[in-house]
Amino acid sequence: MNDGGWKKRDLPFLIGDALGTGVDDPASWVSPGDTVEVAWHEAVGTACAVFYKPTKHRHMKELLRTFRVVWDEDRHSSANAPSKGGGNLKREAYLDLYLAILEAVEPEPDLPTDSWLLRSIRARRGQAQFRQELLAAYGERCAVTASGARSVLEAAHIEPFAAGGKPHVSNGLLLRSDIHTLFDLGLLRIRPDLTVEIDNELDGTEYEELEGRGLRLPQDIEAQPSQAALAQRWNGATK
Repeated sequence: MNDGGWKKRDLPFLIGDALGTGVDDPASWVSPGDTVEVAWHEAVGTACAVFYKPTKHRHMKELLRTFRVVWDEDRHSSANAPSKGGGNLKREAYLDLYLAILEAVEPEPDLPTDSWLLRSIRARRGQAQFRQELLAAYGERCAVTASGARSVLEAAHIEPFAAGGKPHVSNGLLLRSDIHTLFDLGLLRIRPDLTVEIDNELDGTEYEELEGRGLRLPQDIEAQPSQAALAQRWNGATK
């Protein structure tokens, strides 16, 4: 088995990356003393639909079982530091989970690939990478409002993912979460001239002032939104 040379404190973040989930405050997942916190178990449990129930030890057993890893008390649990949950988790527990997730998300031909869990993980991983690319392209600012609150900036597809839209920077816009919702609902639209149009339903709201505002564009021409995709979306929204 490939050990990877990773430290125990690094593995929870690698697992998060593999699942397409992350955290803005690393200390909320792993303490300065290298304790993996309940918040990590909750986040990873939600991503895998193996929801956290005390204790961490029991939860790790369930996570490993989900990814077809047989629990090994000697390898995965530190018997010389017992806790109410059955023992502290060793680095190898996180290592085996990480390697199993990588194998599942990029499976061998004989492994099942059509489960809801694997489909959702792949989609989330793609979305996480898509967001990182858009954050870089747009300088971590909303394309409409210029908001720089990173935690509420989201990756919006121009051609919807459900319609076959690819997670490519040119098919995306970096939008504040509320603007993203309005964009998806068709209440905020981007005209072919790259200005914002606000639906009449939003008249009298704080969004009305965005009417006619020009879209902020990445400096890199290749990262700029596809005008063809924007025009297609515009035509579909205004029919």
